Amino acid sequence: MSLRDSLDQGVLRFRSRVKLFTVVFIVMMASFTVGLFYPVDKGTAKALVKGFNETVMNEFLSQPTFSGKTLFIFFHNLQVLVMVIVPLAGFPMAVYSAFTTGLVGSSLAALIPGLTRLDLLASTFLMPHSLMEYAAFSLAAAESLVVTFSLLKKRSFREESVFFLASLVISASILLLAATAETLYIIMTNEV
Repeated sequence: MSLRDSLDQGVLRFRSRVKLFTVVFIVMMASFTVGLFYPVDKGTAKALVKGFNETVMNEFLSQPTFSGKTLFIFFHNLQVLVMVIVPLAGFPMAVYSAFTTGLVGSSLAALIPGLTRLDLLASTFLMPHSLMEYAAFSLAAAESLVVTFSLLKKRSFREESVFFLASLVISASILLLAATAETLYIIMTNEV
């Protein structure tokens, strides 16, 4: 059964949801990769890294405890998750978020001697916390697409609401686990 047939029959079946999740995950990773290899001039790179440091890194470093650092990462990602699960806007927001994350990586590679884009790409694909974050955002973005299609077909949101809430809770749980793993990794490797 095709994704379209499944949507036409009402609530999207599990297999179709898995297929949609897989497609969204691949699109998000591709968007990150495009952003990572997007050429950035030194001035733009400096501005992006400065903005990242001022808004994210300084706040992260100011957290004195492991739980504080973990919760900072979690709530930062949770804000993105809420935007990504919104019907109509969620999927484009997810793609944009992945692209801009890659763009920050591209900026770091442009400014730090010896750091290559391939290093950053490999670390993204190999770090469990990165993959968990992309999986959580992909699940939410896929659900956003399902709800969008359901609304466009003028179906009741009630049918989809259980899946919507489950996707939100599962995605948030994955992000909490990812934030814990990321904080642990940063502390153990003294990357900050």
